[in-house]
Amino acid sequence: MSDSGKTDHRKVLVIGLDGATFAYILPRMNAGQLPNLARVMEEGNWGNLLSTIPFFTMPAWSSFMTGKNPAKHGVISFFQRDPTGYDFEEAGKFANASQIRDATLWQLLSASGKRMGLINVPMTYPPSEVNGFMISGMLTPGKTSTYTFPASLADILSDYVIDLEYLRTEDHFDLSGIPNQEVLLADITHMLRKRGESSLRLMAEYRWDLFMTVFTSPDRICHFFWDYLDLDSPSDRVRDPEIEAGIEEYFRLLDQILGDMITLAGEDTTVLIVSDHGFGPAPTRRVNINNWLKDLGLLCLHKGVDRVTSLSYLNLWLGRNHKLKSLLKQILPTGVQQTIQERDRGKDSWLIDWSRTQAYCQPLYANVCGIGINQKGSKREGIVPPGPEYERLRDRLINEALKISDPSSGRLIVKAAYRREEVYEGKFIGSFPDIILIMDSDYFSSTSMMHSDLVMPNSRRHFIGDHRQEGIFIISGSHIRQGRLDHDINIVDIAPTILYLLGVGIPEDMDGKVPLEVFEESHARAVPPRYMPVQPESYLPEFADDEVYSDEEAEEIRERLKSLGYLG
Repeated sequence: MSDSGKTDHRKVLVIGLDGATFAYILPRMNAGQLPNLARVMEEGNWGNLLSTIPFFTMPAWSSFMTGKNPAKHGVISFFQRDPTGYDFEEAGKFANASQIRDATLWQLLSASGKRMGLINVPMTYPPSEVNGFMISGMLTPGKTSTYTFPASLADILSDYVIDLEYLRTEDHFDLSGIPNQEVLLADITHMLRKRGESSLRLMAEYRWDLFMTVFTSPDRICHFFWDYLDLDSPSDRVRDPEIEAGIEEYFRLLDQILGDMITLAGEDTTVLIVSDHGFGPAPTRRVNINNWLKDLGLLCLHKGVDRVTSLSYLNLWLGRNHKLKSLLKQILPTGVQQTIQERDRGKDSWLIDWSRTQAYCQPLYANVCGIGINQKGSKREGIVPPGPEYERLRDRLINEALKISDPSSGRLIVKAAYRREEVYEGKFIGSFPDIILIMDSDYFSSTSMMHSDLVMPNSRRHFIGDHRQEGIFIISGSHIRQGRLDHDINIVDIAPTILYLLGVGIPEDMDGKVPLEVFEESHARAVPPRYMPVQPESYLPEFADDEVYSDEEAEEIRERLKSLGYLG
């Protein structure tokens, strides 16, 4: 252990349940369906875990592994963006681990000689060299790529499933190929089973101080089967008894895997169970924010593009509907196809006359929306002078945004509007939207200018459930208090907490803090967190050489596996 003091925690097991929320966990627990998870909560401390803004996979897990807000690590989107340009469509080159421009938990632990096993953590592709092993997670291009460190680890993962491959293409998400519910649920359950088998096998075969597996299947279940999850609310959909039984089987398997991992980890291990965000019903209404900006006179289109029969609108349809694009390419003249392809690269943004546009929509995720200011010196064709005029425009937009209402009901849509520096702090803040809008959860933002309406019904109903900011935090082990927290933990608090549990110094520039209130008071006083100056050069790995277990340790692990039924 570090000279910061001794603890009883020799190891830490982190189980990530992507998208998990107490909104469906507690009802199922009360129904007796999650006995292992219930036991961990009863023995430990638990409460809500607040995600990043926006609350979705890429910034959230990046903040998890750095202990910092998105403006410090640089990730706020599913896609890589040109901060000086106007590409605001949901397509392009996917974000990956190279976009995290700050020290990660893995680097800090490797530099301290801690050995780790990491499975399926999002934003770990391409896998980096760590003191142990890593299997990369969501947005990994596939098993034909190098998705493990060391690369040879892939040789023993022949039946491993990274993700549901039909949810995305090389450069965008595509839900058009989703199979029927029976097949989808079977595929999600199969992915869960393979993830569990690999986790247990590698837990037993490798020596580790930190072991972490992220199960993405809860997120997929919530997106596509939310109407089967919220047991306390009536559903307007007819529930299929076979699907309902399949959902119960999924949760039985998930709970069994969690219990087996915790048992295998041993009593000397602190267990952390966390999610990157929560869930709730999907939005039913779409807000075309660019239409609102157009009505305010702050966004202007090129002349001639406001006619539905124009090539501009044909291009817009093609950019959004990949099946239609494929069909029309078969029947349109070659010259028209070439023009459309050139314009399609720019998506909606090329319709806008930037020489007359002051503000535009930058969607972030679901009901969290950004407003970009076309500022001189920041954007390629910026026209808004920095300084007082820029600030006056932000003031106006914030005031006007809070007045946006749904014409069909009079309901106010925007719950909060912030300047970006009220939400973020860090060297990458200049590339983030100038204003952040948080809308009612029943609404999501859209850049579309296909229709003149401000608010429309949500026609994209593939997702039955969608994200909320409140995820889950559960911790159990020696020196942990029992009971429910009376306040929320933040996702940036997890990295310093793991460092603290393993006796490693915490960088002073982390935004997160160790929630000492979850520990027994005597322990928190005896072993205070140790903070260290920021020295990036010290993050170079110093790998341990004790990869294999001793004969005595290996026999103990075999006995645990036998008790779990994995060995005869």
